[in-house]
Amino acid sequence: MRTPAAWSLLLLLACNRVDTPAPAVTAPGVDGTALRPTDAAPLRRELFATVLGRPLGTVAIVREPLAGGGERWTTTTTLTLALDDPGESSKTTEIVDVSDYGPGHVFRSSEETTTEDGVVESLTTRVDGEVLVVDVRGPSHHSEHRLPIPADFTSDLLVFERLRAEVDAGATLPHGSAFSSFDDESQAFERNTLTLLERVRFELAGTPVDAWKVESRDGEDERTVAVLDADGLPLRIEVGVFVAQVGAAAPAPAGEPPKLSSYLDVSGRVPTRTDHLKVAVSVDGDDGTDAAVFRDTAYQGVARDGGRYELTLHAVRGDGLAARPLPLADVPVEVRPFLAPTTTSQSDDPDLVARARAIVGAQTDARAAAIAITAWVHEHLGKRDGTRGAATAVETMAAGFGDCTEHAALTVALLRAVGLPARNAGGLVLVPGLFTSDAGYHAWVEVWLGDWVAMDPALGNTEVSAHYMLLGYDEPGMSSGAGALSRLIGRTRIAVVE
Repeated sequence: MRTPAAWSLLLLLACNRVDTPAPAVTAPGVDGTALRPTDAAPLRRELFATVLGRPLGTVAIVREPLAGGGERWTTTTTLTLALDDPGESSKTTEIVDVSDYGPGHVFRSSEETTTEDGVVESLTTRVDGEVLVVDVRGPSHHSEHRLPIPADFTSDLLVFERLRAEVDAGATLPHGSAFSSFDDESQAFERNTLTLLERVRFELAGTPVDAWKVESRDGEDERTVAVLDADGLPLRIEVGVFVAQVGAAAPAPAGEPPKLSSYLDVSGRVPTRTDHLKVAVSVDGDDGTDAAVFRDTAYQGVARDGGRYELTLHAVRGDGLAARPLPLADVPVEVRPFLAPTTTSQSDDPDLVARARAIVGAQTDARAAAIAITAWVHEHLGKRDGTRGAATAVETMAAGFGDCTEHAALTVALLRAVGLPARNAGGLVLVPGLFTSDAGYHAWVEVWLGDWVAMDPALGNTEVSAHYMLLGYDEPGMSSGAGALSRLIGRTRIAVVE
């Protein structure tokens, strides 16, 4: 078991910058002509990233002027993540982001290119009139989407500079504004808020500089706190347990460092099979000012007191749903997108389609078909770390092994290939033991059988119990829960209440 969207954890520092919106590589202007840097000297900044005091990598930012009054921001993020789990291997990812802005910091276009283990994936965005064109490319998949741009769509950089000017003109601190931005991870527009909290002094290369402490909240109300200099370049960024800061890497906390693992000890015994279960989850350092880590879903009812959550868990089995024939008829409009191929789950790949049809055979019952596919993935995939942190369904089937994220990605692709809507879910799972129990950050699938039903190919569960705590979904247009996950790593304790 690893993170629900395994590499979302690694990419948090790259995806939650306060100072720049959607990132990019060699991005053209909206008129199709290339924007070229001027001869003016660019501004450069390097931050050292840590997680719970452990070195994670670097974030290098270059801000340079463009001919015609625009700017280009180039961010190169190199991160290596290793967990304290048996058999876990470290993985390094490089993300190169280049964003181009016109005069007045009006967003033009961007591209984010991610390279891991020689595999390159890219997400390009550009403004085309009143539409944002989003181009997604990855192993065995390419898709383009055209999304209407909200009227209040703007860049974080423009909002920051406007707020700063308003404070200089007399507005009192804290001073903030709400606006719409495009979230690369979920590939959807969301409402953000950016707030200037206070003026601060920050030591930069031994010299105090004037700076601003800034808070950003995304569409899920997850918080990023940053310190920005007068040019909008970050001096420090904090997202949950992740910190990036200029200067030497932050020292580890005194005493034994927190365990960085995908496994958690659980106080009390978890029943092997149960329809409902009450657990208490304590998150150290959560004082109640941040958005709730856990929210009411089909999996859990939530009561919160600061950093302590009492969750009533439910088994999402779809009990009582009428049998549905395959192929499904009358699939609701809001469910149909979960039949389409994605960069992660390429359900249109010919080999995957052939495999899915062979597994299902002549079966005409939708639930039986879903169970057959989930069971096949569990039985045929080796249970070990994937070829890379973001391995896709095509890569996973070729390799023949993977962790929970690879099991989920392949299962979703196979389900969609036979006409069953499915999606990748992530969060935590409780694992019963004879004398003790534990928990882990985990990924599983949901299949639509008249309602969403959970199945777990990694653990082989096709009739799940009340063992799952949902954080989010690894699907375009949906919250991934990565922000919540960034607050749980190394800080979470779980106890069975009933």
